[in-house]
Amino acid sequence: MKLSTEKTENCQVIFNIEVEPPEMEKYLDEAYTHLVEEYKVPGFRKGKTPRPILENYLGQGALVEHALEHLVPELCNMAIEEQKITAIAYPDVEITELEPVKFKATVSVQPIIELGDYHSITIEPDKVEVTEKDIANTMEQLREQKAKWEPVTRSVAIDDMVKIDVKSVVGDETVIDEKERFYMVKKESPLPIPGFAEQLVGIEPGETKEFNLSFPAEHEDKNLAGKNYAIKVTVHEIKEKHLPDVNDDFAKSIGDDIDSLDTLRKRLETNLHSMAESNVRQTLEDKIIEEITKVSKICFPPIMVEQEIGKFLTDMAKQFGGGETGLNTFLKSSGKTLEEIKNELKPSAESKITRSLILREVSQDAKLTITDEEINTYLEEIINSDPAITEDMSNAIKSPSGRETARQILLGKKTFQHLVDIVTHVSTPVTEEKAQIEEAAAPAENETK
Repeated sequence: MKLSTEKTENCQVIFNIEVEPPEMEKYLDEAYTHLVEEYKVPGFRKGKTPRPILENYLGQGALVEHALEHLVPELCNMAIEEQKITAIAYPDVEITELEPVKFKATVSVQPIIELGDYHSITIEPDKVEVTEKDIANTMEQLREQKAKWEPVTRSVAIDDMVKIDVKSVVGDETVIDEKERFYMVKKESPLPIPGFAEQLVGIEPGETKEFNLSFPAEHEDKNLAGKNYAIKVTVHEIKEKHLPDVNDDFAKSIGDDIDSLDTLRKRLETNLHSMAESNVRQTLEDKIIEEITKVSKICFPPIMVEQEIGKFLTDMAKQFGGGETGLNTFLKSSGKTLEEIKNELKPSAESKITRSLILREVSQDAKLTITDEEINTYLEEIINSDPAITEDMSNAIKSPSGRETARQILLGKKTFQHLVDIVTHVSTPVTEEKAQIEEAAAPAENETK
């Protein structure tokens, strides 16, 4: 074969391969040997049909097509070995000519990462703060969760809950026809159509109202933009919300282990502080990756992004029944095409891959490791944290694959802590053993001077 190569900037190598005549003839002979045993041509015994007659019987190009099925992967493998590259996926092949056979194979290779001087990066973490307003807002959310809805005999107002019959028609098509559905009358609600909630205000129980509404012409969903809906609504029942008073009784209703309002406030403050710490940490980790990316050279092939997106789509499909049917159901529920979903997922997939590559390289650069003891402790914590974990589940968690997953998780955490210490200028504590070694070495160093 004749081979020329091109390198791209995204960790791909392109092979331009031309199959020489003797080589092509060898593969055509192999194709004939296989096909002559598979097809019986009238007038000839199976396996005895001459090649020209078999070619004429199967149609022009049949032997070539069969030969290419074996020729292309074999020559790709030969080219990969000859060029001494490590492919991470089967090449993307394009046949460019048939006489002589020429094809282009795009090979994805191992990602490349050259870390910049990440030790010089400085980042000031955000402060962890929990204000009285934060506590008050959370308390209000709990009140909302404990709210009671009570029937009233007035007309509909904003923030009511109503039981309604609703029918909506576009032209000759009925798009909504529901009986006795509950609806929250929220100001400026976009559902089911912008302006719907406001139209309900003032309707009395038992009253029917008819009105028209349209989606804005510039609405993001082109299937809805500008359409006019004729709507008929009958209100059956109106309920208003009553929030509980904030007192000890309210606090006790939140949890069996909460005996007073003061206990509840302290619990909320502790939980909010923990959440704030987690958010600050996540923000810091994101900034670290962002800064390292700026000073480093990172390259990975597009196939890695496609694989990451594929994992997400597979998971989504499983949630909707699995397989192609599940994927189609997911796409229908999202109101988007497969291409639109992939385009939306691409930035997050690229970010996830970049993060993973940086952490892997930093852990190797810092020679970080995870011991068996660390893995054992981590897995025991998981198993002991949930009484519902069965013996079979416990064995699965402690299996070789479970231990490897734990190792990866712990290594990621340790690597991030290493980076946090660097960017926030936390000194690595000197162990007692290291101090003794340094102290013992000091006199010897002085004597040599």
